[in-house]
Amino acid sequence: MANLNETAQWEPGIYQLETSDPVMGGPDGIDNRQAKQLANRTLWLKNQTEAAARTIEELGNNAVALTSDQTIPGAKTFQADIKASASTAHAAADRYIRLGADATGAYVVNTKSGRILYLKHDGNLTYDHNRVLTEADAPSLITSGAVMYFAGQTAPAGWLKANGAAVSRTLYAALFQSIGTTYGTGDGRTTFNLPDLRGEFVRGWDDGRGIDSGRALGSAQGDAIRNITGKLDSGQNQAEQLFDNVITSGAFEKEQATKQWTFDSNARGAAVTAVTFDASRVVPTANENRPRNIALLACIKI
Repeated sequence: MANLNETAQWEPGIYQLETSDPVMGGPDGIDNRQAKQLANRTLWLKNQTEAAARTIEELGNNAVALTSDQTIPGAKTFQADIKASASTAHAAADRYIRLGADATGAYVVNTKSGRILYLKHDGNLTYDHNRVLTEADAPSLITSGAVMYFAGQTAPAGWLKANGAAVSRTLYAALFQSIGTTYGTGDGRTTFNLPDLRGEFVRGWDDGRGIDSGRALGSAQGDAIRNITGKLDSGQNQAEQLFDNVITSGAFEKEQATKQWTFDSNARGAAVTAVTFDASRVVPTANENRPRNIALLACIKI
């Protein structure tokens, strides 16, 4: 009596004994064919199971399952990019992401668009080769010396009130480099002055255009109105007519304009008639010329 010779292979089928088969033993006998095929399958499966068990045992916690949920402790190293997709159909249509890292940094690739999000080793974050700005970049987006208006009573962080104050040349070095002593030298050594925009309207610097000639950057300018010239005849009849025209035009009511008779020593009597009026009885007036406006806090970037 001897054991069957087993071969570790997967048999595609198992022979069915027929009633017409002769009784025949031995290694190649019909009576042993079924058992031999089943033994070959069993040995093949045994070898596969043992190999898988050895692999899992060798990997230990580093084993990553291909199916089902799994908690994976420890560090894992992949020799190629990790691909993630919602389904095999999406993967086949290039709708998946690739995760990986190289000498430049860690990256995520959208394979559909080819766009890359890089977290580089130098700390910069880039998308499609353009650096992504972060909150830390915000202060540098506005240049020192820029002027803005705010609705609050306090200058926000990174700004100073544009109130003409003398401030430190070293503490606000970037601002000093930007505007220098244009708005005042401070103490001449350690400080410089901010522009004083309190109560002022801002006008664009002429810079050689010729509309507001002769102005230096940062220079102040008093208020003025365009010059008005004309002539009033001193004759009584002409003055009377002028007065009547003013009243008839509707510019002033009679009680808002008055005739004033004055004496001319060179004439034979009361020869000059003057028309006086008070604009405040008709329109808003003040001690300055100004448009309608709203007051906001002017600040300068440090």
